[in-house]
Amino acid sequence: MVNKTSTARPARRSAAAPAPTANVATQPGAAVAGQVESAEGPTRWLEMKVGISGTQYSLSPGWKHPFCDQPGPDGEPSEAQRLIDASFAFETDPPADA
Repeated sequence: MVNKTSTARPARRSAAAPAPTANVATQPGAAVAGQVESAEGPTRWLEMKVGISGTQYSLSPGWKHPFCDQPGPDGEPSEAQRLIDASFAFETDPPADA
């Protein structure tokens, strides 16, 4: 007798995987690869305390990166301030070659 305990099917993969995005972060002492494309308005340079990754970023602890400092439409904190408030990063000076 066969006992089937799960009827779940394995997840299907989509036909086309999303294109990889460029890592625009800078390692300590490395040259700046780019700026935040979607940033409108002022930017703040942050140094990461922890590693984070997503569709646009892959940042390791110690890396410096410019983040948008434009508050949201309803007074929400900026992306840079949210990272600082969450203790993921702290404000720093831009790299010398930025």
